[in-house]
Amino acid sequence: MMMRSAAARLVGTALALGVAGAAHAQGATNSGTGMPRSDVGGVAIGVFGGGTFPVGTTGDLAPTGWNAGGYVDIGRSVGPFGVRLEGAYHGFGRGDVIDNANGNTNVSFSNRYSIAHAAANLVVGIPANFAGFRPYATGGAGAYFLRNAPQCALGGRVCPGGDVRLTNSSDWRFGLNGGVGAEFGIGSYSAFIDARYHHAFRSLDDLDCLQDGNCGRRSPAQYIPVSAGLIFRFK
Repeated sequence: MMMRSAAARLVGTALALGVAGAAHAQGATNSGTGMPRSDVGGVAIGVFGGGTFPVGTTGDLAPTGWNAGGYVDIGRSVGPFGVRLEGAYHGFGRGDVIDNANGNTNVSFSNRYSIAHAAANLVVGIPANFAGFRPYATGGAGAYFLRNAPQCALGGRVCPGGDVRLTNSSDWRFGLNGGVGAEFGIGSYSAFIDARYHHAFRSLDDLDCLQDGNCGRRSPAQYIPVSAGLIFRFK
């Protein structure tokens, strides 16, 4: 709850600073030209937080969660292309895993699912020194660390006595991501919001394998984080 509250405060702060930065952009121009002045360099640091929404088979393992992370952005001060090196953690809380054996709905166990990723992305959009509102598109590849932490439910079909200990599982996987966003404000600081689709190939074993014995089956990890944050650019 504390991390979710911190993420919510970061989102609110980012949007407030973004509005202020966009309003200030009118004054950040070269006299006589009306063009934004190029007074920041090509390196920026960003921090962000928000909500993460599992989709596909990942939605069967995890409820809606939260995310927090940071990045280093290189380029896009005076040109449309840049590189973003980022890392983030996605926590999903504990969700019930339900089976329907013999026509009855049962909660056999619950699972706490989490993902951490490190990625390198290409960013294409309006240069940072060119406008107060800058939409962009981004996509790239990276390494994803995925973790299941299942726990038996008392009276469930897998361990009805509640005394069977399920083993946590974790692994690294290769994945891709892509999405869109927008930056607000100009100068040394600004704000942004974006949404992206992440797909990590051949994720962990499907948890329903504990019920049918087919633990060789694996599905990709798929989720969509929606995040807002702050950007600090170096002069």
